[in-house]
Amino acid sequence: MFGDPVSNPMGWEKVPLKDLAEIKIGPFGSLLHKEDYIEDGHPLVNPSHIVDGKIIYDHKLTISDDKYQELRQYQLRNGDVVLGRRGEMGRCAVVYSDDLLCGTGSLIIRSKGQVTADYLQKIISFPSFKKSIEDMAVGQTMPNLNVPIVSNFNIIKPPVEIQNYYYDFVAQVDKSKFWQ
Repeated sequence: MFGDPVSNPMGWEKVPLKDLAEIKIGPFGSLLHKEDYIEDGHPLVNPSHIVDGKIIYDHKLTISDDKYQELRQYQLRNGDVVLGRRGEMGRCAVVYSDDLLCGTGSLIIRSKGQVTADYLQKIISFPSFKKSIEDMAVGQTMPNLNVPIVSNFNIIKPPVEIQNYYYDFVAQVDKSKFWQ
């Protein structure tokens, strides 16, 4: 409905992601050590835990309540987008829980309200957009993203009425699937 987010055939306004969302990198290695990991605590979300747009966390790669509180600035909130910053570019998912922690290899994208988390996830994971991210990534051995690169992603921004129409349409389709 919105067209290709890179070629932008609909001619939507394009804005830097930093205008639409707050962006924060996960904790650096010195904040999180191997001995901090426990089983069945607060799950970490690293790029390997983002699979087909969903978060599949490892119950063995979790942290205690105390460590979770210590790293509160890296806590993921319901409605955030978590983006892998290493390896496969464009790997991201919407967060549907309040007890997860952004891992070292990930970034938090928190919408400022002009677009939904779902919209951002769909744009960033779109094939042509993923290709443009690969071109922006730095690093010789493994592609890597940082906050300045992600902040400058050009995101198409259809009028809010069009976005609302799309989500109303999706809700109707989902409702009709339920009754079949």
